[in-house]
Amino acid sequence: MVHSKIFGRYKKMFYMDAPNVKVWYPNGFNSIRIRLFNKDEFVFSYTKDDIWNLETLDNFIETLIKNKKGD
Repeated sequence: MVHSKIFGRYKKMFYMDAPNVKVWYPNGFNSIRIRLFNKDEFVFSYTKDDIWNLETLDNFIETLIKNKKGD
């Protein structure tokens, strides 16, 4: 899915928080990185309405490191 469409899904699903988004970036396949005005950062991954994930940037990075090590 195109990253702009993923952000569109984020805005629909989290419409109360969408105005707090300062900027977003592509983060890989079906995934975007979101930075809020308060400097909190999240990763939103979306495949379809019942398959999606929202996590902190720190958790996303920690999971990548664990998966690389094979833990």
